[in-house]
Amino acid sequence: MRWRRAVPSIPFLTVRRSACFGGKSRACRRRTAADGCRVLGLPEEVRVRAARSMSISEGKEEIMNTVTIRHEQPDTRLFALVAEYREWLETALGCAIHEAVMAEVELPLDRWVLGGLLPDVDLWQDTDAAAAFGGIVERLETPPGRFPILRLSPEAPCGQGTDVRRPWKVRWSAAPVALRLRGLQRPYVLLPVELVDPNHERRRRTNFVLSRREDLGAFTGLLAEFVASRRTRKEIFVVNGPDLSFTPCAGWDHLVLDERVSRLVRDDFLRFLSNRAWFEAKGIPFRRGYLLYGPPGNGKTSVVRAMASMPGLSPCSLAWSRPNTDDDDLWALFRWAADHAPSLVIMEDLDRHFSHAPHAERLHRISLAHLLNCLDGLRTSEGVIVVATANNPKALDPAILNRPGRFDRVVEFPSPGEALRAEFFRKQLGGAGSAEGLRRMVRRSAGFSFAQLRECYITAAYLAFDHNRDVTEADLIEAVEMFAGAVKRSGAEKLRKPVGFGETDAAA
Repeated sequence: MRWRRAVPSIPFLTVRRSACFGGKSRACRRRTAADGCRVLGLPEEVRVRAARSMSISEGKEEIMNTVTIRHEQPDTRLFALVAEYREWLETALGCAIHEAVMAEVELPLDRWVLGGLLPDVDLWQDTDAAAAFGGIVERLETPPGRFPILRLSPEAPCGQGTDVRRPWKVRWSAAPVALRLRGLQRPYVLLPVELVDPNHERRRRTNFVLSRREDLGAFTGLLAEFVASRRTRKEIFVVNGPDLSFTPCAGWDHLVLDERVSRLVRDDFLRFLSNRAWFEAKGIPFRRGYLLYGPPGNGKTSVVRAMASMPGLSPCSLAWSRPNTDDDDLWALFRWAADHAPSLVIMEDLDRHFSHAPHAERLHRISLAHLLNCLDGLRTSEGVIVVATANNPKALDPAILNRPGRFDRVVEFPSPGEALRAEFFRKQLGGAGSAEGLRRMVRRSAGFSFAQLRECYITAAYLAFDHNRDVTEADLIEAVEMFAGAVKRSGAEKLRKPVGFGETDAAA
């Protein structure tokens, strides 16, 4: 890994919060951050604190919210803004500009401080995170004679009756603000900007923070602690596109899984993550691969979501449909996974992307040979898990499946049988249904996928909503009958919906 200065005056860093287990990954992450700080000339205190975080005990796992420092070339407009405000920045920070460090922080700091910056402008809905962060901001200062430039976009109305409110989404830029944060000795300067990404030809909003070099560690530590206390969503890092945000699952209990699927996927996955020391003691590479296949709507994506929700696991993926996606993007995906281990590489609909059919459509430019090289190279990538899904494994190129070790578990997700359908209906009714009603629903839902069972429950919920009551057995029976009739008339295939992190996840 090479580190260099963006310009002679200010080191430019990118601060990304991620998570990892203890052990070798912790030591590796600390060395990476410390090496970058040393080359950039940051003091010893920052080298240590930039790679350290608070430890959180959750069960038997030790989770670290660490800070990755990545060096990049910034937009020239950014340095023009720094030059424009140089005198004020040096006064606010209490040091010369060449003694400061500038970091891109991948958190919505501009939205969190907007209420304190413009307390009299009531255009946006105050969020819990903004209110909580405002509690640690003691004072805000802006350059004399300058003001923020706002960008307003209307949001959907909220509320009912006479209490309907039409909020606005507000972003601001072009003016720095000095922040005095509780518990930190010196101020930090926040500079929200809009940069042009020449690689993808799009604009992106981001936040930069300027501080004294010796203060960077304290700032990132405070941010990590704050985010850990407020986090309710998780992100899937997408190498060649915007990250995907989702609400983590609270365990696996909400899933209705076949006993075989539960043993080969859930039990194996959880046992693997909790036994790293055993793999290391035996000299076995600490990596795993899962291929989940079966008709659409039978829970493959729901299982992938449960895996990605695991605390301490860093999920990542690729936007396959982008026409410029090539071998370099796939290599970057696996390299990111190795750098952020333990991590989860998600490859959905692999049979569509690498089909051996003679006229199969392929939007990306990734070669099969490069995919195989990346999968085989994982043998030396500790802590990396690959999970791939396919509707029809027979459509996959045989080279993907023929070599042992590429996927340790190849597991079928069939349509649910009678026992699983009965368990699904019992869960939805909270055990309140009758034996006769349950038998009727199970009989009439023969051949349904989990996605179709879920649609039955949603239909029943709408029927109950029309009558202002909770979902009853009668509602669910009526919904199953309606859906069974539609399946008979139209065919099951027409009613199946695509599922995935980019689509509505209808699987149970």
